[in-house]
Amino acid sequence: MNHLNEADKTYLLNSIRNVEDFPKPGIIFKDITTLLGDEKAFNLLLDHLSSRYENKEIDYIAGIESRGFIFGAALAARLRKRFVPIRKPGKLPYTTISEKYSLEYGVDEVAIHIDAFSSVKTAKPNVLLIDDLIATGGTATAAVKLINKAGAHCIEACFIINLTFLQGDLDIKKDDPCLFCLRGFIMYIPRSSKFDPDSNGHFGIFGGRYVPETLMPVLLELEKEYQSLRFSENFWAEVDYYFKEYVGRPSPLYFAKNISQEVGAKVYLKREDLNHTGAHKINNTIVQGLIAKKMGKKRVIAETGAGQHGVATATVAALLGLECEIFMGEKDVERQELNVFRMKLMGAKVHAVKSGSRTLKDAMNDAIRYWVTHARDTFYIIGTVAGPHPYPMMVRDFQAVIGYEAKAQILVKEKRLPDYVIACIGGGSNAMGIFNHFLGEEGVSCIGIEAGGLGIDTDKHGCSLAKGSPGVLHGQMSYLLQDEDGQVLEAHSISAGLDYPGIGPEHAYLKELGIAKYDNVTDQEALDAFVWLSRKEGIIPAFESAHAIAYLKKMAKEDIKNKVIIVNLSGRGDKDMVQAKSILNIG
Repeated sequence: MNHLNEADKTYLLNSIRNVEDFPKPGIIFKDITTLLGDEKAFNLLLDHLSSRYENKEIDYIAGIESRGFIFGAALAARLRKRFVPIRKPGKLPYTTISEKYSLEYGVDEVAIHIDAFSSVKTAKPNVLLIDDLIATGGTATAAVKLINKAGAHCIEACFIINLTFLQGDLDIKKDDPCLFCLRGFIMYIPRSSKFDPDSNGHFGIFGGRYVPETLMPVLLELEKEYQSLRFSENFWAEVDYYFKEYVGRPSPLYFAKNISQEVGAKVYLKREDLNHTGAHKINNTIVQGLIAKKMGKKRVIAETGAGQHGVATATVAALLGLECEIFMGEKDVERQELNVFRMKLMGAKVHAVKSGSRTLKDAMNDAIRYWVTHARDTFYIIGTVAGPHPYPMMVRDFQAVIGYEAKAQILVKEKRLPDYVIACIGGGSNAMGIFNHFLGEEGVSCIGIEAGGLGIDTDKHGCSLAKGSPGVLHGQMSYLLQDEDGQVLEAHSISAGLDYPGIGPEHAYLKELGIAKYDNVTDQEALDAFVWLSRKEGIIPAFESAHAIAYLKKMAKEDIKNKVIIVNLSGRGDKDMVQAKSILNIG
């Protein structure tokens, strides 16, 4: 990379640095987090490769599968060479090695590549072959030895080899083939996690499927469908189109200079408020809506508190041509009238639930009752990481695009991971979404903020983790607010989206393990932060997000001095304007 100056080389390295467990032996290819859409890094690598290969005798460039298509076609255009897309690893243009593979991707995919590479005969030696599973041997050094045996120029996309090559640690021959991972430049695909539930949907003792017998076949059908789609590139390519072209991803990671100066830390805001419909909820509803279509469902239903999930569900239903019915507590209908109008404008029918506390819990109760009697043609788009399996895992997977992007973005901006990742928690989807890619990272503390309401020493709060106990609600075992007889208590929050007496089971599991930390913020603290962010940065947060912002002022200044903090700004405050105007005395 002699033609790259040190600044460009450093930028390229940092844009593709993120691999878990590097450089432990045996870890060859993990789903890396590259800054999606980082055109600078992409073009730097193209510049490097085109200069390296411009004088080589290359007959054509071949790319295997989607990862090879985008970069292979771009490089072929630069070099004015023919590009040959190969969808299935069949007759490849050179003889390569069949060795024992050590990959996370599993036996089936590895076997396909072994069969393809071990049986072909050399046809044309002067071919640039772009693929991510060409040669691996358990360690970066072993993989390099395999590549050095290959009979053609290779661009191997194994990230660990790429990183060590760029750092000059390995002796790579054969024209020093540049090694690069393309996945992050293409699209988000969920990854398996060590915190995944077991086959029955349990995170330790939490989670599970506590539902009427009528719903068990429906949930088993959904689980089977999702298992087939979870790591499917074809399915996630469709999702990726909507994420980028409709939702507006990737969302920015914004350095909040003014509040950073005040608190003495470097504060970054993950701007989910800039998504279409104004919150993180659209990430989840897009994917569930596409699954509903694939399963042949004609109608979608949803529960909603703050209304953002209802709006996002109505939006997707309109987009995909589905009938839509939304269940919303009567109290929330009153305080979120603008969102109710938005749902109706897009053709959704809104049911104002009058039972119980007339809030999110009761809306979910009625939605489940409706689902039981209409399961054959109705898909329930649950809005958070709660409910019966597989919903907690599914919604976490869909929202984890937030952390996937944020992790890569902070590596580019700060050249390191953050010290703290903070998010508000009702059911917990925006928090689980941004936490997922940071959990277990050394030096990173993930902190979830519950609704403290009028104080956790009162009976007016939504702190299931701080004041609740394990119990069953809405098809799952988790922490919930309940009395000695197991009766669910009423939650309270100024924020309709946090006004829920339970919590997603994975959060309960993380609390028990001590992997994530949890605290709370009162109504008044959230209101103060609502005004603070509006006046300091010109960004009006949702009341929910204001809870996470407020926590910045609760943290000891000596603990966060010069630290790097990411706050997930899960939604914008448009929906809360009527309520805020009635509360705040702003002249």
